[in-house]
Amino acid sequence: MPVWYAYVEFAADGPALPDEVWDRLHGLLHEAGHSPSVGCAPNGNASVRLCTEAGTAEDAVELAAKIASQAIETVHRSCTVVGLEVMTEAEIDRRNSAD
Repeated sequence: MPVWYAYVEFAADGPALPDEVWDRLHGLLHEAGHSPSVGCAPNGNASVRLCTEAGTAEDAVELAAKIASQAIETVHRSCTVVGLEVMTEAEIDRRNSAD
């Protein structure tokens, strides 16, 4: 099954997340094998980058939203997804080589 890289952004509808929440979120996603990166997006929203396996882009979108939403809810609270992008491993490699 193809590996997909996902960027999921959550609405910043409250104060900035404390460092311990970021640490717990990263740890939870890392332990699940999703090679995460978590942090604050330039616009102040919470952001999660992760990888997962899925058969299609549509499945990857659904799975990434579910994984990220469940993780942030587990360590903090429910948050609204306001953006989501997925791309294949080949596409992320192509984009990274252009930088």
